Amino acid sequence: IIKLSYISPLNTNEHEIRLVRAASEEVSCHVETANLDLSPSHKALSYEWGAENGPEREVILDSGRVSVRENLWWALYYLRD
Repeated sequence: IIKLSYISPLNTNEHEIRLVRAASEEVSCHVETANLDLSPSHKALSYEWGAENGPEREVILDSGRVSVRENLWWALYYLRD
């Protein structure tokens, strides 16, 4: 698991959440902070989705590569911008 240490803490007073936006053929994503009070458009997925020892695929998350379970990879693939 990759630790995203460059991301600032969420402001709980502003009801913020983290969103991952998927784009491109290779499944490339970036993390952004969003305020729930502004009703950001998003889909919720679990990074744990899929069989525990099942196949994995790589996604680009900001500037690094992260292994995710294949079910999550396909969901991100179909949700790309």
